[in-house]
Amino acid sequence: MKVAVISDIHGNGAALDAVLADIDGRGVDAVYCLGDVALQGPDAARCVDRLRERAIPTVRGNTDRYLARGGGVPNLSPAEADAFLRPWREMLGPERLAWLGERPERLEVEWEGLRVLLVHGSPRSDEEPLLPWNGAGGGTGGAAGAGPGGAPNPEAEGPLAGVTADLVLFGHHHRQLAWRQDGRWMVGPGSVGMPFDEDPRAAYALIEVRPTVRPTGRPPALDIALIRVPYDLEATVAAHRRAGLAEHNPLFPEQLRQARQQPRPPR
Repeated sequence: MKVAVISDIHGNGAALDAVLADIDGRGVDAVYCLGDVALQGPDAARCVDRLRERAIPTVRGNTDRYLARGGGVPNLSPAEADAFLRPWREMLGPERLAWLGERPERLEVEWEGLRVLLVHGSPRSDEEPLLPWNGAGGGTGGAAGAGPGGAPNPEAEGPLAGVTADLVLFGHHHRQLAWRQDGRWMVGPGSVGMPFDEDPRAAYALIEVRPTVRPTGRPPALDIALIRVPYDLEATVAAHRRAGLAEHNPLFPEQLRQARQQPRPPR
């Protein structure tokens, strides 16, 4: 069984279309989405519609929750949050917002006997990143439960308490990651629409489950590929400008170009 996993589209329709075209050429059996579909980019409605047209199972991300269900947005007062979210709520309209709000916080599925958990952030919070090192500023490697220099990370298992899945899939931090931890695979497919790993190409994961020939008591073997796909980034930047969204996030163009959450000043 071959499965594509996408996440963190953030209203970037050009990136999503490029990723879906790449997936279509790989003969996959299923596609799943880990949330954060609409907020930030100029193509919020288009991205929601693409997922719905293809009946892609989708979990609700934190920004989907902000748009559809209200509640607090970090570092913004309620009035500031309403003003910030308004353009994307207007783009989406009530029916699409209702669809986003109805997405589950998690999906638990089986692929060829492999137990799989899909979440946006961590199993306990859509705003908590899962990382193999302390903090969010390390590289893309590192052993499970270890810091950048191999130092123990005593908090690494906390978010996974009670999780029995053989494979945990998660997004939120916009990085591509895969590591083994306590007998399970941990895989972050990266971000389709706003990567933050200094590679501006759209990202997703391709997972092939190889079922065992006879029962062994062990989960099936996996082949995991972290894929990057080029797309017309400047078309998204231009559409963002035309939609009047620069006042809501003036960093967006350089966030895309540099693939950094906090971009360096342009030269």
